Amino acid sequence: MTKKVTKQKEKRNQKIARIKAGRRKRFYLTLAVIAVVSITGWFIYSSNFFNVREIKVKGNVNISDQFVIEKS
Repeated sequence: MTKKVTKQKEKRNQKIARIKAGRRKRFYLTLAVIAVVSITGWFIYSSNFFNVREIKVKGNVNISDQFVIEKS
């Protein structure tokens, strides 16, 4: 009878270990995704890709070009 109980305990411990390993993997994967998204966002935010270098106003006759530039 003790062998049967021992085997059940071993199976239960193995199942618990698998569950814990799965949770650990999920945690590290979530952490990695958050890190990649954060670093990518920081690079995009700090890059010059979205900076406006020049504003051209064309076809405007009702208000001044300077007013359009200030409001934009």
